[in-house]
Amino acid sequence: MDVTAIFGSMVFNDAVMKQRLSKSTYSDLIKCIEEDKSLTMSIASEVAAAMKDWAIEHALLPLVPAHDGRHRGKARRVHLPRQGRRSDN
Repeated sequence: MDVTAIFGSMVFNDAVMKQRLSKSTYSDLIKCIEEDKSLTMSIASEVAAAMKDWAIEHALLPLVPAHDGRHRGKARRVHLPRQGRRSDN
């Protein structure tokens, strides 16, 4: 297994932001980051919604509770299949 190929592959990074944010929000966000300025509520709301949708699509959910004694506190996890992007964005 090539760890360098998978490390950081499941993160909300710049490429994901370009894909999921509107062009104007993406450019305003980058401008805020580069110029060390505060986000407006509209930018923050769109970024938060995009992050939430992305996180739900990439969620790892426990099959058994972490406190289940049969598994000595270790929850088994399953990766949910990716869903297509919503077309209403």
